[in-house]
Amino acid sequence: MFVEQKKMIILVLVLVVVLVLAGVGYRLLAPQADLSGMLGGVQSASGSGASPAAQPAPDFTVYDADGNKVTLASLMESGKPAVLNFWASTCPPCRSEMPEIQALYEKYGKNEKDLIVLGVAGPNQGNEGSTASIKKFLKDNRYTFPVVMDESGDVFAEYGIRAFPTTFMIDKEGNIFGYVESALTGDVMESIVQQTMSGKRTS
Repeated sequence: MFVEQKKMIILVLVLVVVLVLAGVGYRLLAPQADLSGMLGGVQSASGSGASPAAQPAPDFTVYDADGNKVTLASLMESGKPAVLNFWASTCPPCRSEMPEIQALYEKYGKNEKDLIVLGVAGPNQGNEGSTASIKKFLKDNRYTFPVVMDESGDVFAEYGIRAFPTTFMIDKEGNIFGYVESALTGDVMESIVQQTMSGKRTS
């Protein structure tokens, strides 16, 4: 009996150590957990519904499919909130969501009317194709919302992207309002846009 109890205690201790190490690894691999928030009733990956402290969205310098330089700082000079949608053409949920992103752009984003809508793709990362193939994908599907190419992967890393699609909302002051790691419906997109514009989250 004593031997069995001893084995059980050792097993429990080993499991505790594994869980602690796994937690440390998660924190190292998922820095964006600090950017959590509630958007449109969809809980962020951290599981927290609390409003995060104001944190500036990381700036970046990238190029669009035509080679034009784009920086987040220059876009935010318009004083409009922004939606950053990280996606991949090889991702089925991204494909299903993209018509909604296009509709959002048509309604709010053309000429940066009320909102900056920006897609972020990662050419040659994982199973993704080249910039040319991404450009063809957009053209074939008649998507006209702006898309920039993160060829180095630096923007994906800076925003801690670990799932596609991931959508970040940035308020008009350039702070991260929240993010969602999943495909969004048109209704949810509308909700998170309205929340970001008003600066008030719904519970």
